[in-house]
Amino acid sequence: GWPSASLPGAPDPAAIGAPALAIALLVAVQSTAAARGLARPREPRLDPDRELLAQGAANLVASIAGAIPTSGSFSRSALARAAGARSRLAPAVSGAAVFLLLPVIGPLLSHVPLAALAGLVVLAGLDLVDPRRLRRAAATRGDAAVLVVTLTATLWLDVVQAVYAGLFLALLLLVRRGGRLQMVEIVRAGAERLREISLDERTGATPVVVLHLEGDLNFAVAPELAEQLVQIAGRGPRVLILRLKRARHLDATVMEALRRVALQLAEEGTTLILCGLTDEIAALLERSELARVLGPEGLLRAGPRLMEGYERALQRARSLLAPLDDQALFRREEPAAWSYEI
Repeated sequence: GWPSASLPGAPDPAAIGAPALAIALLVAVQSTAAARGLARPREPRLDPDRELLAQGAANLVASIAGAIPTSGSFSRSALARAAGARSRLAPAVSGAAVFLLLPVIGPLLSHVPLAALAGLVVLAGLDLVDPRRLRRAAATRGDAAVLVVTLTATLWLDVVQAVYAGLFLALLLLVRRGGRLQMVEIVRAGAERLREISLDERTGATPVVVLHLEGDLNFAVAPELAEQLVQIAGRGPRVLILRLKRARHLDATVMEALRRVALQLAEEGTTLILCGLTDEIAALLERSELARVLGPEGLLRAGPRLMEGYERALQRARSLLAPLDDQALFRREEPAAWSYEI
């Protein structure tokens, strides 16, 4: 028969917290994966935000109607497509038909063998098994590990535990990838030319050393960043410039590491300058204790002109180390065989 609407009872958070979170994650992953996996080249691009908002709204209504949690389904979507579905109207018509037919055929459905329904689901799901896509999903060792662990956990453990196992491993790999420090040295390569080179034993041997940081600057890279800066400062530079134009997501751990490094460098007579700061990062740093250590001349925003913040940092270095000229201040390397100018 038709479902009866009623508000859900007061739950025990300790009892439903973990399963509810696992179901929410499963719904989000399965719906997005089904939409991406079944998408055709010329179909509209998936908007994950709208998809998850719709899933949330559907599950709120499902809880009032006494239904189980809903999500996008690989097997049901494949079955609908095989039956000729082409638009979002198809599941709406399907739902309306089920709603109208429930009072009529509802009692008969209880006599349908579960094996027959299982066969229908398996038949639709088999069409979705693509060995080539599995090989692409296991392109790297990390991706292969997530695939194997999740598949094994799904076969041997409860689905909730399998979801957590795959998610936990994926998060570990994400933290590992995000914990790689991306730092290079910027050197002169002729008149008005710059080169990015890897750090080596000569980095920091000149009075001014310029380092360029990229990517996420989070807690995972803070220890390595501090260690590298202290090691470079130990070679005796008078000014150490960090260009953060393409750095993102500074967190409290990185700012604290930079503050300690700045204090240590100041005691050794080395000035730390941060340049190329985006408005977001500059506003964040100006509210931190690091700003009081470096002062306004140590936090240089990026300007509308290319390399403007970098040039201002060089000007300050020249003023601090006058009367030394650029030939003595900066490291120089021969121009590369190939160059890319912007």
